[in-house]
Amino acid sequence: MYPTIQMPFEFTPFSVMSKTEAKEYYEWFLSIIPRRIETLQGYVESSGSLVQLDLTQDSLISLWGWFISRIEQRKLTSEEMNEELELVAHWRRPEVKENVLKFSKDTENQIIDIGIYFSTVLLHSSNQLKWMVIHKPRNHVDVNQPVLAGTGKIRLNPIRVVDVCAARALNDAGNINMLSNLYVVVTVRGKECPNCEGDEMRYLLTEELSAKNSRKSILECNSCGWTENLDGSVWSGEQVRIMPMTTTELENLN
Repeated sequence: MYPTIQMPFEFTPFSVMSKTEAKEYYEWFLSIIPRRIETLQGYVESSGSLVQLDLTQDSLISLWGWFISRIEQRKLTSEEMNEELELVAHWRRPEVKENVLKFSKDTENQIIDIGIYFSTVLLHSSNQLKWMVIHKPRNHVDVNQPVLAGTGKIRLNPIRVVDVCAARALNDAGNINMLSNLYVVVTVRGKECPNCEGDEMRYLLTEELSAKNSRKSILECNSCGWTENLDGSVWSGEQVRIMPMTTTELENLN
């Protein structure tokens, strides 16, 4: 059984938290980060793994490889299904009714601690990131939750990111680079955006859907969405797949 997180106060759902409650949660969340990383490391070691949480990009690969083989699901109870249905629009309810599985409690707790570790690796690697809380708008998916913010408009909830990656891993268990690739997207930046001058641009790879081996490197602004080729000309792709660059691919640009 994975050690659970114990809150020293009664939890109020994020969507209805007051600013005072959000502040209390935020301060408590930051205070438990070192302890939760120690908990994760101890549990990993107790499983017989040699993975070391040393705040490196490589540790994200090793940790994810350890985790994806341990992802567990369980069937939703009738009460949980009714709660899920209450949260979505009427027209989406048939779709929700088909999703009868959710992560087990053990997996949910591991996702939280891996998210905490992922955030710590990002902060260790970039002095432009910091914790903050989003209070408005009330319908924001991460309202009143701790998120990482950089110089632009993008806000990243590392726990939500890991939760999404875990869901994708159910169909892509062989990809142990998910967190590592996201690390590159968040921490590696190019030049300042020439369109809005409000953010640095990130490196991406594009691949035409109609042609294999047609990968091309581009730059995209997180704030305004401006995209350009590496030579500064405007990029104008259409039916393409967009992917984050790996560290090796970034090194090959130089």
